[in-house]
Parts: sequence; C-alpha cells; structure tokens
Amino acid sequence: MLINEELSNEMAIKPVSTKADNLPFRIVIKTPDHLPPHAHVLDLKTGKIDIYQFLLKENSPKAPADIKDYKGTLSDEQKQLICDWANRRNRKFPKFTNWELLLANWLPNEGW
Repeated sequence: MLINEELSNEMAIKPVSTKADNLPFRIVIKTPDHLPPHAHVLDLKTGKIDIYQFLLKENSPKAPADIKDYKGTLSDEQKQLICDWANRRNRKFPKFTNWELLLANWLPNEGW
C-alpha cells in the first residue's frame, strides 16, 4: 500500500524548472491541487521537500516584491532567481516564457 501512495504522490508533481535552469531549487506544480493558484518550490537534493509556495498571477514577476508568499518565505535574492527564470524563454518550448508554461501547467487544477 505504501508503494502505491508514494507512486501516486510522485505522479502528482509536475516539474516546470529543469536542472539546466541552474536554480538552487525545483519549481513545480502539484496536481490535483487547491485554489488559489500557486507553485511549489522544492529542495534540490531530494526534489520532494516543499520549502516554499508562491501565488501565481497573470503577469510574470519583474522584481522580488512581485512574488507573493503563499506558504513560507524566501530571501529577495532567491525571489530574484525566480523572477529571472520566469521571464526567460523555456528551453523546450522557446515560444513561451517559463512563467507562461507555469500558468499553463496550473490550468488543469481549475476544475478541482
């Protein structure tokens, strides 16, 4: 039973950032998840420990103050890394910014 629970938890995590982004953490969406729209920041070592959550807004953040804490806190330096990442073109889908794909990955949660 425990293996099935672990497997279902693993399947519920949708990574949006990649190792190639060189962030000191992972940015993911969990599905299904609850409102308000938010993203999770996971530790880089295991990729499973939730260290922070921030709210998703329509427009990408331009400065650390634009990132609104949902659960936990990050330093302004860490939030600046998220801002920089959010406004870069996605490596796999360069037509879109990382922020646009983050929002698109959240959309399936809207029905929950």
